[in-house]
Amino acid sequence: MGFLSSSRLVSIIIPSKDEGGNLLKTIAAIKSTTAHRPYELIVVDDGSGADGAAVVKTHPDVRVVRGDGLGVAKARNAGAARARGEILVFCDAHVFPVQTEWLGALVQALRDPSVGLCAPCVVVHGNPDHKGYGLSLAEDLSCSWNGRHAENVFEVQVIPGGATCVRTEVFRRLGGWCGLMNGWGSDDQELSLRAWMQGYRQVVVPHVEIEHIFRSRFPYTVTYEQPALNSLVMGALHFSEKRFIDLLQRHRTALGDERMNELLKSVAPEVMAERKRLATTRKYSDDWFFEKFKRSSLPP
Repeated sequence: MGFLSSSRLVSIIIPSKDEGGNLLKTIAAIKSTTAHRPYELIVVDDGSGADGAAVVKTHPDVRVVRGDGLGVAKARNAGAARARGEILVFCDAHVFPVQTEWLGALVQALRDPSVGLCAPCVVVHGNPDHKGYGLSLAEDLSCSWNGRHAENVFEVQVIPGGATCVRTEVFRRLGGWCGLMNGWGSDDQELSLRAWMQGYRQVVVPHVEIEHIFRSRFPYTVTYEQPALNSLVMGALHFSEKRFIDLLQRHRTALGDERMNELLKSVAPEVMAERKRLATTRKYSDDWFFEKFKRSSLPP
């Protein structure tokens, strides 16, 4: 069998918390578009209980992993730890593939050994004219969706976490999703930044489309402090001293000195240990990362 042949197993991992009917619709959409390729479906029910029970009742062939408030990154890692596939596909519990060749096309993009992660075009569910082709990451860590600027596969700064495809060996080499992330926010930016700095390209496959429900509110509690801390963790892991100080100044305005110091103290030993480990595997700096995509001038 050749490199990433069509007979290799693909593990599709879906973290879920209080998603209700959206999760069942996601599973149904995946099953209806993926029957021609060997795959397994793993749902990580992160503390809701009802999501996992509904899956067991209606889709007994889907493997359910129980979590208890792990957060997005750790829930994905819990699913990946139980996956048997050579390829991992991480999907949100509110995405809907619409093309029968979606999975094969993503796997095909990973045949290039320089590519670490890939993703499809993400279409706003119910508004098909609104499409995003990966994300751009500004120096202040704000993200924006890219427009399409090539007919074929093209590089992007950030692969959206709601539809991420990666070879299992690469995922393990990278260390998985960052386990220091708390709750929601910055997990996809951090993994993409880490992969680029370790020398792995990331691409979007523009002709593959997956619909995604973009919500005005979460079905679970998300405080400002969660994404703020995750942003600080990402900066502490990967940024130069100057860039990290700039990041601290931005969050100090919103959080205040005392609260920001409390949050950083709670993760400081683990973050510093991980920063040292990453330094031994890094090929490029954060300056290289931002300069590379400044030159590429991705369109909005």
